Amino acid sequence: ATADDELLIALYDLRSRDLTAAIAERARAGIRVRMLLEGQPVGYSLDDLARRDGLITALVEEG
Repeated sequence: ATADDELLIALYDLRSRDLTAAIAERARAGIRVRMLLEGQPVGYSLDDLARRDGLITALVEEG
């Protein structure tokens, strides 16, 4: 697959709304997005995890 077809992402930390918006934009454009995230990043509080889960949910809802 090319970058025009698929976006593969491996991240330790997802906190950026700008990055999340850019990924969602690619998904809306028909690009298949697959993401691997660290399950429990060191130093994350429960609030941090909840915020990250909200960003992930927004991405999933984009398709």
